[in-house]
Amino acid sequence: MVTADLLAFGQVLIAGLKNTTGQGDPERGQAFGRARSTLHGVTTALQSAVPDHGWGGTASYAYADQNTRQQLRSEAMADADREVHKVLDREAAQITVRRGYLDHQCNVLASTRHATSSMQSIPQFGEEISLTIELATLQCTLGRAATR
Repeated sequence: MVTADLLAFGQVLIAGLKNTTGQGDPERGQAFGRARSTLHGVTTALQSAVPDHGWGGTASYAYADQNTRQQLRSEAMADADREVHKVLDREAAQITVRRGYLDHQCNVLASTRHATSSMQSIPQFGEEISLTIELATLQCTLGRAATR
């Protein structure tokens, strides 16, 4: 039976496309979100460690300057971690959507097989009708799977 082989081949191709999205749950970058929170804690701690009015002079100014610089560095790292987390989270969501879409295309091929299997027994033109429907479905699903 040629038509069933075509639909199965289409499912194999789509499974290959799905394999390009990796296995398991995609990394959402939660570690970067946690690091961002930790760095905000560091910034808060540094803000509370500024020299008070009872400590004056060159050493206190040098300390305050370094403290401010360290706050800026920790804020910059927190901002960078936030951006990395956002990118990874967005890409993980895209992978999840893509996998679902590819699964849907495989299901379309399976449903087509189910619908056309009984058509093959139609006298005279059953196999041609079945093959025409399956080829059109295969072309459509593979085109969509490859481009979306």
